[in-house]
Amino acid sequence: MDDEGGTTFRDGSHELCVYKCDERARLNNPAEYLTMPFLSKEAVDCIYSLPFQRSPKEFIVIDTLLCSTKLTQNVDLLSLLRWRSAPDGIGETLSRVTRVDGAETVKFLQDVLDALFAMFSTDDGNSTQHSGHVFQALVFIFSLLEDTKFEHFKPVMDAYITGHFAAALVYKGLISCVKHLSDLCPQNEKQEPIMRCFRSLEYIFKFIIQSRLLFARATGGQNEDSFRIDVDNLFESFAHMLNMHLENIENSQITLLEHLQGACDQLCQVLSPGEVANHLSNLFNATPFESTRELTRAKLNAMKNSINSSLFDDDEINSYDSTLAERRIELATTEWVGEHITHLSNEELLICNGRAVLLETICTHLRQHLEGRQELRLCGDVLSDLVIVIHKHVKSHYSGRLPPSLHQDVETVMLTLFDVVVQLILSLERTAPSSGTLVACLMGILQLMEEAHYSRLWDANVGADAHRLRHLLYSTTVLLSDLVRAAVFPSDWFVMRMVTNHTILTAMQEIAQPLISTFLKQGRFDNQLWSNYLNLAVGFLTQPCLQLEHFSQQKRHKVLERYNDMRVLMGFQILSMWHNLDDHRLHFIPGMVGPFLEVTLVPEPELRKATLPIFFDMMQAEQQAKGNFKQVETELIDKLDILVSENKGDDEYRQLFNTILLERVRSNDPVWRESGTAFINSVTRLLERLLDYRNVMQGDENCDKRMSCTVNLLNFYKNEINRQEMYIRYIYKLHDLHLPAGNFTEAAFTLQLHASQLAWTQRMLHADHLYPAQTETQRKELIYMKIIENFDKGKCWEEGIPLLEELANQYRVRLFDYQKLSEVLKRQARFYEEILSCNRHDNEYFRVGFYGLGLPLFVRNKAFIYRGLEYEQIRDFTQRIQTEFPQAKILPPNTPPDDTIRSSDGQYIQICAVKPIPEPNPKFDGLEVDERILKYYAVNHVRCFFYDRATYRGGADKDNEFKNLWIERITYTIESELPGILKWFEIVDQRIEQLCPPQCACETVEKNNKQLKQMSLQYRANPHDNIQPFTMRLQGTIDAAVNGGIAKYQDAFFGPDYLHMYPENSEHVNRLKVLFNEQTLILEGALELHGKIAPLANQPLHRRLVEVFEDLRNKVRKICSTPQSQRSVSSLQSTPPPPLTHRRADSDPATEFRRIGSIINSPLPPLPSDKCAASLSSSSTSGHSSQRSSQASSLYAHFQSASHDDELYAKPQEWDEGVGGSQRDSRPRSAFITDSRGSSPKSLTKSLNSDYVIVPSSKAVDDSQRWRHSRPPSPHAPRNSGTHDSLNTSWSDSQGSQESLPPLPPRGSEKQIRSVSLGGEEDVPPPVLPKRMGKKIRTQSLYSNIL
Repeated sequence: MDDEGGTTFRDGSHELCVYKCDERARLNNPAEYLTMPFLSKEAVDCIYSLPFQRSPKEFIVIDTLLCSTKLTQNVDLLSLLRWRSAPDGIGETLSRVTRVDGAETVKFLQDVLDALFAMFSTDDGNSTQHSGHVFQALVFIFSLLEDTKFEHFKPVMDAYITGHFAAALVYKGLISCVKHLSDLCPQNEKQEPIMRCFRSLEYIFKFIIQSRLLFARATGGQNEDSFRIDVDNLFESFAHMLNMHLENIENSQITLLEHLQGACDQLCQVLSPGEVANHLSNLFNATPFESTRELTRAKLNAMKNSINSSLFDDDEINSYDSTLAERRIELATTEWVGEHITHLSNEELLICNGRAVLLETICTHLRQHLEGRQELRLCGDVLSDLVIVIHKHVKSHYSGRLPPSLHQDVETVMLTLFDVVVQLILSLERTAPSSGTLVACLMGILQLMEEAHYSRLWDANVGADAHRLRHLLYSTTVLLSDLVRAAVFPSDWFVMRMVTNHTILTAMQEIAQPLISTFLKQGRFDNQLWSNYLNLAVGFLTQPCLQLEHFSQQKRHKVLERYNDMRVLMGFQILSMWHNLDDHRLHFIPGMVGPFLEVTLVPEPELRKATLPIFFDMMQAEQQAKGNFKQVETELIDKLDILVSENKGDDEYRQLFNTILLERVRSNDPVWRESGTAFINSVTRLLERLLDYRNVMQGDENCDKRMSCTVNLLNFYKNEINRQEMYIRYIYKLHDLHLPAGNFTEAAFTLQLHASQLAWTQRMLHADHLYPAQTETQRKELIYMKIIENFDKGKCWEEGIPLLEELANQYRVRLFDYQKLSEVLKRQARFYEEILSCNRHDNEYFRVGFYGLGLPLFVRNKAFIYRGLEYEQIRDFTQRIQTEFPQAKILPPNTPPDDTIRSSDGQYIQICAVKPIPEPNPKFDGLEVDERILKYYAVNHVRCFFYDRATYRGGADKDNEFKNLWIERITYTIESELPGILKWFEIVDQRIEQLCPPQCACETVEKNNKQLKQMSLQYRANPHDNIQPFTMRLQGTIDAAVNGGIAKYQDAFFGPDYLHMYPENSEHVNRLKVLFNEQTLILEGALELHGKIAPLANQPLHRRLVEVFEDLRNKVRKICSTPQSQRSVSSLQSTPPPPLTHRRADSDPATEFRRIGSIINSPLPPLPSDKCAASLSSSSTSGHSSQRSSQASSLYAHFQSASHDDELYAKPQEWDEGVGGSQRDSRPRSAFITDSRGSSPKSLTKSLNSDYVIVPSSKAVDDSQRWRHSRPPSPHAPRNSGTHDSLNTSWSDSQGSQESLPPLPPRGSEKQIRSVSLGGEEDVPPPVLPKRMGKKIRTQSLYSNIL
């Protein structure tokens, strides 16, 4: 199978010849056919001259594949292996080796290497003429192993070196060849052979070292110095080449640095680590600092490789000369000033370990590159490897004292790199790729440092003026503060964070020493340095990853077991530094008040008890220096508000704050004891409010609680400590709570608090997060617009109108901005229209009591009046309160809670509906005001409310419950009017009174009368509404089938014996009769309206109601004509003076008279005596106009005179109602009118029922003041007795005119009393009225427009 040259056939397909043998005997002679060609292509030319015949068409095809370690198909390789047989062709053979396939070469690796090394040198070790070509072939083979395809042959190579290589004299030639290439590098244009050599340095040196070892073994270590000199020369050549700034050799320089470590590792077998490290260090130093980026990266990678090599594992020398150590430190701190750093002597190298030598050089180069911001990421990797290696050696000596070598290594790294790493991290962004690595390196250096290292660091930087030391401390504290505040490591790197914190804690304890020893002296005290340190301590203590209460129990136990509670340790460090400050404490007021407050808020009892007294020291220091502690007070309150809102602090802290500081004040007894105690108590109250506020910050169901707490804080900042900026801050917090809840009215009232703090001036106000920089007038105008908008959304137009008027006045008089003036006036006009046209629902009011210690402090055992939402009834309101307090139990409304419930740990709520008591409104006194205007003030601007609880004395009468029905009336007064800045306010006062049965009856009838009036007004305004509710109300009043109606009251109170048994109730009984009489008049007008608007289907029911009403009116007349009230009867049967008549929009003057009744058809009162006339005349001339105005504006008049004449004639509807003081509706009563356009009806404050009744005596009137509610005439009302309008048609009018009374018409009989209209029919016009006075008086029906 051999080819011509002795090689094996090539792999592939081969055509073999097929010969024909006719005689078998011819095959017995192999020599005859073995000489014949066996390949078809070789047998073509000799087809006819061969012993055997063959056909060209006949052949056999076979495929071959060579698998052998002895046979080769490469001629060049074969000639190399057989070089001895052809010594003249060695040169050509070596030149063709590089063309041999690598797979063929590695198959015969051992044979090829034997052949090459045999050709490399002579037997005495000298080089041959082929040594260069042989070295080139060796480099080619070594480079093959770097190929991934052949890298698995490296073990084969290593096995050959250690087991088969025997050329003991080649090391000298190999070193010479490498040095020759290094020397030729600058002159050679082709760098690829040189680069291939440098890439093969590891295997070249393996052969060099193995050859040297073989030689030393054979000769007993001869030529050792010669070998060292050769190695020195080689590395000097490397250094010379690396030091050149030539572009064409840069790749060779990079290649050398990349593969240098492999050579050094081999040299360690024959040279000391110090010598090898020195060679390597010289190469690093020879590499220019101002080189290209690629070369710098190659150098740093070479350093990284050296750190991870065996050179840094050399720790055999446990001691060394102290002079050498000092020189090492000097070298380490010397800046790079030339091409080479000072070399150590050979003796020094022998006693010095490799790590010590390399460490100096690497640290020096790292410092240079870090200062120049070159390859920061790679520098960080080198430094991290350096720190890791040192840590590894430190841990190996953990049980004992560190050897001096390691101690000195740490000192070298610290003195060379600490300050530059600190400065670099400060200048880097936290997102920089190298930031995390450098921080980890710094923490590693700090962790390696011991107390002696810190002392050495301070001493090395102290200098004459300590400027370098100050700069170092300042930079270090700033950096550590930055690391604590914005952690570089991810949150899930918990172990790394804890190790970092423990390292920082240790470092801070050491940093404190130069602060105290150097920078606390009077001449060198540095406020900034101390502030940085204290702020760093606070930031460290309060960082989230140290708050153990947030960890699981197991995790907390592990942290405490390994690191203890580092917060407590740092807290005592702060306390120690604070005590050292002594007279310098004033420098940290108020700057450190907030940070120290944050420390005390950490939920660690031991820490709180230790640090809270710092505030006493601060107060004492400021008091001694300035005579007060205003700065401490202000800063403490400001920061407390912020910190508690960040979920810091608890009730335990509030108690400790109060207890510890008050105890310090009492025990030290300073001159400012009183003011200090007041301040501490004030802060305690603030804490209580802030904690309440924080506890309800989350959850939609806590919205009302947040509002309450916000108002508590708002009032505290305004009333207790007068902090306007905090006050305004919480105003807007409350405003922002109201808007999402739809409380637009309350939001507007809240903003008014801010507006009230501003004036209409041109003073410039600073910008904030809500408003730009603007004048005070502009800001107030802007706030007013927001307020008006909210009042508009809340349908409280009455509140927005005064603000619009104020704005209009500013635009008109001061700013002369007529454009805005027109817009404001248009809006104001729209508000007036909305008041009259919009249908507003009256909000309900509820009393809510909160009982039990389980409730929050701000509602615990307190009662409030709530203003319900629009259309919200008590069931919906109760459900809303239960949602806010889901754990609370609802108590019955009629059972007051006892002390057991108040002191229990549960939650109890009691809810009941209450009625508002309108406040007096003097501006309406004596005026005729539309009912729609008055309606707003009946349920708004109210502070008093009442709640009635029914009771029975002596048991309830089953036949007539009215006989013993008493009412316990509770009147509540709240701290502020509703509506206001909240929808509820706390009850500050409570009064209880008992209403007797007839008084209860009066209130029931009066309430029914009021409802009838309101319903009549409604259907006059909207006659096309569903009439069913109106019909049911009339039927329930006229034909009472459930409670018996008037008959029950007649049986209960109008019997002959009642007043004998209860004479004290006579005034209430008399008043009840008046109310029944008034009810009949109201019903008469309501029936007239009902008859006009009722559809035909309801007319039979209407006629039935009219018939029943006639019986009802007769009963009322009968009741009022009983002997004990004869004078009242005559009043009920009299005809009132005609009130002002208002025509309906759907009538004309011709028919109006026929539609209304006549005064002739009603009985008139008896004539007064002369005495009465004289008395009335007197009253007319003494301001009677004002009295009439007052009487016309209320249902029951005030009677100031005790004379019998004043009691004789009085309008029953002007008589006081007996509810008690301001509990009754004090609105002006109204008379119904309809304008000529048919628009919504209007109401005038004019009495409708002008009948006259007997008024109780003056004594009885005085006794009844407790239930009278109508206010006296306004002191501002004009008192002109000579001016009378058509409304003032009383008896005194005639007296004032000095005319005699006209004769009375004859009293009509019962049959002459006008019937109620059935609707749809025209009444017969009444006769003409008699002229009773000297002037013409307009007439009016008794029942026309009664409402």
